[in-house]
Amino acid sequence: VPIGLLLSAGFLPLLIYAAAAIFIYSDPRLFPRPFKTIPGLKMLVNMLNFWLVGVLAPMLFIHELSLGLVFSVLRVSGPFLVLLFCLNVLVDIRDTAGDRKAGVWTLPAVIGVPASAVLLIIMLTAAGAAAFARGDSGGAVFAFGLAVFSFFAMKPRSRLYYEWVLGFTNVYLAAALAYRSLYA
Repeated sequence: VPIGLLLSAGFLPLLIYAAAAIFIYSDPRLFPRPFKTIPGLKMLVNMLNFWLVGVLAPMLFIHELSLGLVFSVLRVSGPFLVLLFCLNVLVDIRDTAGDRKAGVWTLPAVIGVPASAVLLIIMLTAAGAAAFARGDSGGAVFAFGLAVFSFFAMKPRSRLYYEWVLGFTNVYLAAALAYRSLYA
């Protein structure tokens, strides 16, 4: 994609944020300790990156960038943000032992794997029920499926188990996107 097209579509603030986030996140000279060791910051940066690229950026091809657009899109992004939070925590559950050794204080490293898994089960079950209530049966099945993955994450699992979770997520998102583009 030509950089001029991205700039003319209002992507300059997103490109500046992305460049700054990469630099700040990975350059140890900027902070006395690694950026990702600050509790909650790693997850916030990951969620914001995925939200900007997966939700806000496509809207910029349709609408001009404005604070109103950002807040409107953010207001309807709740289910997506819950999904991003839960996926981040699931990946953090996988990496808990290494994170603790490295001093990276993710949610599972702080409250433990079982408590993190229970939190995910509750959040994903609620998200599934809400999706079902608004008529989104695909979203409900997806949320309930991730809740089941979370239940089985309470006990140590191999790295392959989590790769299946991420694969399941990618297949679902691709299928949902294809379905909505064909039938919406």
